Amino acid sequence: PNWCPQANCTNTDLCHPCQRRFLIILATGRSASTTLTWMMNELPGVRMAGENNNQLNAIYQMKNNIYNHTSFHRGHGRQTSWGHNFIPEQNFACAAQHAMEAIIPPKLINNRSLEDTESIHDIVGFKTIRFERGETAGHYIRMIDFVKENFPCSRILVNINSNVTRQLVSMQNANFNIPEDSEGAKRHLRSKNRKYKKINGLFKEQGVPLSLIHI
Repeated sequence: PNWCPQANCTNTDLCHPCQRRFLIILATGRSASTTLTWMMNELPGVRMAGENNNQLNAIYQMKNNIYNHTSFHRGHGRQTSWGHNFIPEQNFACAAQHAMEAIIPPKLINNRSLEDTESIHDIVGFKTIRFERGETAGHYIRMIDFVKENFPCSRILVNINSNVTRQLVSMQNANFNIPEDSEGAKRHLRSKNRKYKKINGLFKEQGVPLSLIHI
């Protein structure tokens, strides 16, 4: 309860959305987010994973593929070609959470058996530097709503690098695809930092204090 006191979940026999606790690190590139991730992984009861190619967005798109379809809505509670039984609120949450957990597995012995018994109350987490990326403007606003609904017992840690000059050098050294104009690239990074600060605020109580990395 101390992890997500603000969470509001609709429990049914099909899904208990708040049963699993998550820690999601949203970061900009070259902000020491990998180091932060594996530091969190050392905490008791916390299991973290690194980048996942914006899997949250892939799950978001998978849900929208059917939930946003007009024919699917018309088939609600009916025996028609698109018919289906009543779908409780937040019923998709467990599928979304299991999809993430599938790529954040606990350690196995000989790739078969759990190394140790894991409590359902352990915290599962991951980091991503691609959260705000989408096909349309304001995509990150929809992603925030998606996380709130489908990962209600999660805490969000936003991590940015406040020194954009050194961040740019780090990106260049790591062969990031960035504009050649250094001043333009710095403006882009400052703009992204402002966006992530906004994201941090929009998560409200679900977020933790903004993490600023000075390197």
